Amino acid sequence: MSAVSEANATPHMHDRYSIHEVLPKHPKLALLVVYDGYGGHEIAEFLQTYLPTYINNLQNPMEFTQIGAVCSELDETIRKFSTVHIPSKIDEIGSSCLIAIIDKENRNILAANVGGCTIAIFDRDSHTVDELTPQHTIGEAKQIQEIQSKLATIPENQAIKFAKYGPQSLLQLRGLNAEQKPEYSICHVSNHPTSETEILKSPFYRTFGFNALKRKLDRPDILSAAPEFAFRKLEKNQVLILCSQGVTQRIGLAPLLQPINKYTETRFLPQQLYNTAKSFYTLGNCTIIAFSFC
Repeated sequence: MSAVSEANATPHMHDRYSIHEVLPKHPKLALLVVYDGYGGHEIAEFLQTYLPTYINNLQNPMEFTQIGAVCSELDETIRKFSTVHIPSKIDEIGSSCLIAIIDKENRNILAANVGGCTIAIFDRDSHTVDELTPQHTIGEAKQIQEIQSKLATIPENQAIKFAKYGPQSLLQLRGLNAEQKPEYSICHVSNHPTSETEILKSPFYRTFGFNALKRKLDRPDILSAAPEFAFRKLEKNQVLILCSQGVTQRIGLAPLLQPINKYTETRFLPQQLYNTAKSFYTLGNCTIIAFSFC
């Protein structure tokens, strides 16, 4: 397993990551995490400090509900931390978080995603990609009307505003950029039915932080730290890739197959994937982790 993390065109690095080849209390498990901070590094850094310990202390880290409970507890802890240590930024910063827990004995992977990061399995034999994170799209008029109705209840003067952005996504104000101008990003709306791999209700947007806003809205169906889950087995000659938000949003996953097929040693992959993504467009903060079984 290996990683690359670069600030690139942005003046500050807000991403963080964790790689634990062994969890002390669960020696058969490994833990990989990408923390995609936005508006600042504080929440991502907080998660990097505490999340691995929370997961290590679980009775069964491969159990969906236990990971969901950890995310909820950490988000409340972050609210208290933000109120005391960064009150001026409490409505302006947050972090996505992508967790991969790997059972090295059975080759199983539990993925928990809070936000817009990407986790995928690349198969070198079939030259295919299996994205573990759900595709967030909507299509039916009834769903669009429901979204519009919920968005209409959000006060206009909140620090983060949501607005309808076409029929399949929402526009999220992430904060102010270096020029003190609003910076927006698109977040998609989940339309996946409840299943064994998605046991928690799908909010419209997932993030850690922004807790003052969460408290004001009191609408977990719109803004929440509830993760989305996927469970897969990593077969021989397959590679697990974790990417921070933005790495693949413009080019998709398919262009990454070429370097994955070319570089058979996992330790070289993150840098080569980074180089590939950067050749298509100017990257912002970028973090990539690669893992495969020997």
